Amino acid sequence: MQAMTKPVQSPPTNTCASHCPHSSFCPLYDEFGHGRLLGIWKDRYCNSRYETCARFQLSRLGESIPSTLLPNGKSLR
Repeated sequence: MQAMTKPVQSPPTNTCASHCPHSSFCPLYDEFGHGRLLGIWKDRYCNSRYETCARFQLSRLGESIPSTLLPNGKSLR
């Protein structure tokens, strides 16, 4: 009688490439945690493609970041 072996399972893959290094001090990061729709911003920019965030891009250039600037480059006002 042959012994049955368990199939080897691969470790789970991380679907999130990386988190924004500015999330600990970005004023919008905490705001994005207050509601489902705001969480989409956090998932889309802060927790994955942070390099595409307009706020992140300005900070890399050493520019000041307007408080009303959204990650997609649009303004709240």
